[in-house]
Amino acid sequence: MISLNEYRAKKEGKVTPNKLAESLMKFVEENECELMVCVIKTKAGDIDTTFSHGLRSEHIGLLEIGKMQIIDEMRE
Repeated sequence: MISLNEYRAKKEGKVTPNKLAESLMKFVEENECELMVCVIKTKAGDIDTTFSHGLRSEHIGLLEIGKMQIIDEMRE
């Protein structure tokens, strides 16, 4: 069952953390994910970074590319 917050977010075209996690799990289950880095902010305001097995240089590269993509999206 979908929560009211999830329903409202979907109606407004927003992606919630739950929806993002659901989409990522589908991607992983289909064996389409080779390497993953996640940065999360908890409700308490703490920042945590977690990553799958791989080269740290690749993890840093993924974060840098993600940063550039977010900045490009902000410019649009």
